[in-house]
Amino acid sequence: MDDFRMRWADLVKDLADLTSAANLARRLGTDPREIRRWKDGRTKPQGRYAQMLIDECQTGGVNWRKYQRLALVYDVRNSFEENTSDGPHSLSSTHDPYIPERSTRFLGHPLNSPLGIPACVLTIDSHWVEPFSRYGFDVITAKTVRTRRTVVHPFPNWMYLPELTKAIAVGEFPECVRNVSHAPDAIVGRVSTANSFGMPSLEPEVWQPELVRSREVLREGQMLIASVVGTADDGDVVGLISDFVRCAHLANESRPHAIELNFSCPNVYGQEGSLCRNPEVAAKICALLDSELGGTPLLIKIGYLPPGELQQLFMATYKHAHGFTAINTIPARIVSCAQREEPAFPGSVRAKAGISGVAIKDHANAAIRALRSLADVHKAEIEIIGVGGVSCADDVREKVEAGANVVQMCTAVNSNPFIAQEIRQEMASRFDPRAAAKVFGHSVAFTDSTVLAAFESTAKACEGLRVPFEVGLQALAQNWLTGYLSEIQALKTTTQSGFRTRREPPKQEQISDWIKSNNRNVKAKAPDMGGTHR
Repeated sequence: MDDFRMRWADLVKDLADLTSAANLARRLGTDPREIRRWKDGRTKPQGRYAQMLIDECQTGGVNWRKYQRLALVYDVRNSFEENTSDGPHSLSSTHDPYIPERSTRFLGHPLNSPLGIPACVLTIDSHWVEPFSRYGFDVITAKTVRTRRTVVHPFPNWMYLPELTKAIAVGEFPECVRNVSHAPDAIVGRVSTANSFGMPSLEPEVWQPELVRSREVLREGQMLIASVVGTADDGDVVGLISDFVRCAHLANESRPHAIELNFSCPNVYGQEGSLCRNPEVAAKICALLDSELGGTPLLIKIGYLPPGELQQLFMATYKHAHGFTAINTIPARIVSCAQREEPAFPGSVRAKAGISGVAIKDHANAAIRALRSLADVHKAEIEIIGVGGVSCADDVREKVEAGANVVQMCTAVNSNPFIAQEIRQEMASRFDPRAAAKVFGHSVAFTDSTVLAAFESTAKACEGLRVPFEVGLQALAQNWLTGYLSEIQALKTTTQSGFRTRREPPKQEQISDWIKSNNRNVKAKAPDMGGTHR
């Protein structure tokens, strides 16, 4: 571990925010004032304290590497083919921590959380989908597929944009941005990237079985969405519509929970990448699939559109759609950071590439708000996947408040695969401290020292898992407290005096296991494959 490059102040602050500086200090065996000095950057943790902080991160599911350098799941230094065969990196197939549930529903399906990953190079096939399903991502859209094999654009395909470290206001998006090829040593929430892959795809004979396997590896409370795109000669509108419909039918044979029609990709040469700007063609595709797919939910993925264009697309398609995914990357000209402003991506037609990350957050939120307003007037049951610039719990909250039902993220995930865990733990830890005081204040009294010991152990277990006390109390009641109190009551009614029980209070580790057992995402048999009908 390179201590010199570690951002200890950020790491300590985030750990302390999960519970409190006092609780963190007690777990480390140090003074709270020392925690404050570390948070302020006045001193750095040394020796065993540095290692204990790393251990705290690992116990709490926090990716400590993000405070040192970006550990990439998709290695941008390698080709798409190399990543497909060797990846995903930095993920463990046995990763199975306790992750608090944030239950929701989407397209009629119960989910463990509203968090997921969009169609991208992080969802290439089941070998990528399975580990992410263990890291707290519950709405996973498989990478976009075609009816024919399509090769990826030449390497490089994914670059970083050091100039874009904050959200760009709507209407002020730059036309030209400089890039770097290496991952910057920066906080995940300040990272923007540009990608140029071109929606590569294998043949249906290959990707159909992979879609089946991807669904099979999911756990209870998770869902798989298939993303499709049509392919045709430039100018062949009829052929494009026909191929789009055929691709959706092929994907539907693999029985995904829903199908997403990718009407927006700035990195392809043909017309299929800009269908969200062609309401007439988009409407024909949606109408055909709505009548032919037998109830499988249809989602429309769009790029950022000005309000007038977005309204035209919505009015042309909403009657045939169950929802929208907003937004895809935003195109801009990407140039090298060298002395000459040459295109960063090689090839005469690759001057522009799709920008993702924090830079597009405000544009995504604006699109979500506009879609929700239109849906409220014309079709209230429309559901929305919010995508673009998500890297923390506040970003999720903003998208939900804008009108999203669920939220997906990609750029931040590639840098920090623990991000869904962190967001869900942060959400679970946000409880009213005044309510906690009513439970643990001096006014609380126990007539039974065994029950007191059980409550104290429960409090420590909840603190260690970063969950509200009521979660632990429910586990304690189900597994010990109800039985213990019943036994005491029975002894009281059958014994004249001196009633006693040999039942011991549970230990912290045992209560932690109960909490995990009550809330763990258990892999189950594939649920009913039928679609959701309107």
